[in-house]
Order: sequence, then structure tokens, then C-alpha cells
Amino acid sequence: MYWNHVGVDTSEMTADEIAMCVTDTPCNHSVYGYGNCNIYNGLMDDFFPQYEDETQCLGYASLISDLLFGYDAPITEFYDFDELRIGDHIRMGWYEHSMIVTDIDWDTDTITVTEVNVDYENCQISWGRQITRSELFGMEGDLTYYTRYAN
Repeated sequence: MYWNHVGVDTSEMTADEIAMCVTDTPCNHSVYGYGNCNIYNGLMDDFFPQYEDETQCLGYASLISDLLFGYDAPITEFYDFDELRIGDHIRMGWYEHSMIVTDIDWDTDTITVTEVNVDYENCQISWGRQITRSELFGMEGDLTYYTRYAN
């Protein structure tokens, strides 16, 4: 499935209703551009002022975070992999990619994530990708983690 609104009549929908759209049709950015991508500007928007709108992976991760913890749940930025918890948002700075942690196996230092648009092309929703600590750190660029947990 794809986090977009391809083929959906959005003329009478609110922005939040559009953000909840999921279709079985890819965006195909290289052909159609980004007009069918969903937008969600949640509380994470404060951490990314360089973007006018949160689309694709960032918008999806922000939406999932808000759905899990509530829109008003405070956000704390951190950088220690060992502090990750299920529901935390990982932002890969150089790749400009975001994902949400859905599982952690501390015995193998492996996280499982949900994300959108991992191929930067079609806004496909992905569940279950496993990434080891070394693979994550091997992906060039800064890693920033965001949590909504109170402590």
C-alpha cells in the first residue's frame, strides 16, 4: 500500500483526513511529481523548519508518532542508539529519511522499522525492515533520534 491520495477525491476533505489516505497506487514521482503525496505537519514540524510541508517519510513518521503518543506529547531529541525505544523516530540527516522503530532486539542490536518512500520514488508503506546497529551507523550521515516518552 502507498501513503498517498492518488485517485481520491480530496475536495471536501480536511488536511488531517487526506493525511490518513492510503491507496494501492504508487505516486511515481519521476513521472507525476509530488502532487499526490500526503502531507502531515505534526509537532515534529518544529524540528524541521527547513521544510514547508512534511511529506513522504518525514510526514508519515510524524503522523505515526502523533497517533501513537498524541499530538501534544513532548518531543525529546537524543543521539544514543542504546536509548531507543519502540515508537521512537529515527532521522537520517544526510539521506533525509525518517522511520519509526517498531521492535528492538537487543541481543542482536537490530531494530525493526516502519517507513514510507524508502526508494524515494513511490510513497510505499514498508513494515518489518530490520537494520542492525552497524548497518545503521554504516549509512553515511548524522543520525538523530526523537522520543515522545516522558522519561
